[in-house]
Amino acid sequence: MYSSLTSSAFLLACIALAQTSPKLDPVTSHQVCSAVELFAETQQFKPEVIGAMAWVESRFNPQAISRSGAHGVMQVILGRRWSPPYSAEDMLNPWLSVEAGVLMALRWRDKKGPNWIECYNSGTRCRNRAYKASVDRTIARIVFLRRSHERGHSVAQGDR
Repeated sequence: MYSSLTSSAFLLACIALAQTSPKLDPVTSHQVCSAVELFAETQQFKPEVIGAMAWVESRFNPQAISRSGAHGVMQVILGRRWSPPYSAEDMLNPWLSVEAGVLMALRWRDKKGPNWIECYNSGTRCRNRAYKASVDRTIARIVFLRRSHERGHSVAQGDR
């Protein structure tokens, strides 16, 4: 588990990242970031990783639906035998949407080991390096924002 100082700094960093999306209201931002923190730590993921994936997948938008039919914050494909047992309506709830995505991440981590992040986005091929690179860049942004908050600095809209 992560310390409450780290978690608190993560939450502030995640919300700061969410504020860069003009379509996201503050309540939804807080719900998504709180859910990321809770479910990531519950399944022993770094919250920065799950937060970065949620940002890359949907910009934290619970109403996001992809062309391939993936739903919610973590863009979970529903109705497959390996899908978590959630409905499209459930994916509108930030908490359930993040929980479903973390369950999918757990499935891929257990099945594919170190390449699990690429698998999350591309399925069994596990060959989406561009997705992994986007997640890595977003992790770096979240870490920068977290460290800024830990040092007591506030970083406005366009993290420097």
